[in-house]
Amino acid sequence: MCSLEDLKSHFETLSEVFTWLINIKVGEALKWLHQVCKPGIAHGDIHLGTILIRYPSLDLDEELQLPQVKLIDLGTSKTQNAEPGYEYTILYNQTIRKDQTTFLFVLSTLSDGTTSRNQ
Repeated sequence: MCSLEDLKSHFETLSEVFTWLINIKVGEALKWLHQVCKPGIAHGDIHLGTILIRYPSLDLDEELQLPQVKLIDLGTSKTQNAEPGYEYTILYNQTIRKDQTTFLFVLSTLSDGTTSRNQ
């Protein structure tokens, strides 16, 4: 298991399919935390080090292995309606927006590596 931070120096060699899979899986994790999970959870600290990649098997002969993508470290997360009051609701919503903005940054960082390789 490794983080995207560990793979950063290899972004230019990662396949476009791999980078899109990572983006889709992280997006699904955020959607689950923000919209499906009750009460909702805003992560609050997404970066390349909090996205882990793991293959289910180390058997290199096993074809079409898709990596598992894990979003970790919820130490700075905010839970919807965890505290009463308008200020906490604003803080929770700001954290949701931070998650979304940071996800776009991660998507951009991964895509830049793929784009520079294709030029």
